[in-house]
Amino acid sequence: DNLYQYDANTTLQLGQFFPQNRVNIPLFLGYSESFANPQYNPMDPDVPLTRALDNAGSSAERDSIKHISQDYTRRKSLNLTNVRLNRLEGTPKFYDIENVSVSYSFSEQFSRNIKTDTLIQRNVRGGLTYNYNTQPRNVRPLQNVQWLSNPYLRIIRDFNFSYYPNQVAFQTELIRTYQERKLRNIHNPSLIMTPSVAKDFYWNRNYTLNWNLTQGLRFDFNARNTALIDEPDVLGPNEIRIVDRRRYPDEYSMWRDTIWDNMKSFGKNTQYTHQFNLTYTVPINKIPIFNWITSSARYSGNYMWNAGKRIPDTDQGTVIDQGNIIQNSNTM
Repeated sequence: DNLYQYDANTTLQLGQFFPQNRVNIPLFLGYSESFANPQYNPMDPDVPLTRALDNAGSSAERDSIKHISQDYTRRKSLNLTNVRLNRLEGTPKFYDIENVSVSYSFSEQFSRNIKTDTLIQRNVRGGLTYNYNTQPRNVRPLQNVQWLSNPYLRIIRDFNFSYYPNQVAFQTELIRTYQERKLRNIHNPSLIMTPSVAKDFYWNRNYTLNWNLTQGLRFDFNARNTALIDEPDVLGPNEIRIVDRRRYPDEYSMWRDTIWDNMKSFGKNTQYTHQFNLTYTVPINKIPIFNWITSSARYSGNYMWNAGKRIPDTDQGTVIDQGNIIQNSNTM
């Protein structure tokens, strides 16, 4: 085979166009193409491809032979990662816009060869993150009580607590995958093959809470929810399965309206998990006679919920719900 390919990519920091390094906008762009021309005509393996092209009756036939014989791949990608406003000064507040960042990525691969007329693989991700981190001051209401100055009462005098958590974070991300494959019948080119389409649309949501309730008592909580955005299998009176705004604009509008309606209800939950930890450092070492002892306790819990499979009952015209799956555990 004669292989030709080229790659072009660039990384830009668009935030440099803003004063004082206030904005962070890292942009990545990538584009590549590869062409592989076989030595022999794959539809007639005894004939070199160059001879088959020379013997073509017209320029259209020549282009068709080259198009079918060639192994071609094109890749495109675009990434915007962690786009945000940089914090220049001041103490973080929970309402600061600097706590918010957004990300977006797009990648597409188009390929064709002697056996495949069209193969499109497309992945799109978009996400928003809120992350508030701070170091709250511990409140010590008994620190200045004189009668608690005795070393053996230090365990009481050092009582403390925090009004608000150290970290509150939330992330939401939409993930869209799409694959369209149309095979080629090389034995009967006039037979048009029906393309197969595989598509998934997920909505992930993550929650994080870390809170030092006291200097010795810490609590952290993490949860994740995954929802499926249902898509119609076919669109329009012609039952089009392909989702493409340029080729099928009317069907694409129908798909878009259905997606928006499902997103308004936050999709169909397919999985939910959470885990938490409560860690306590026992302040026994604050008593003078036990200052050589350290002690701690930890309690952890996990919970998982998975949606059960729903199997269509073709005889009754209904759906058999097999129920959901729940798992939980705890450790002390």
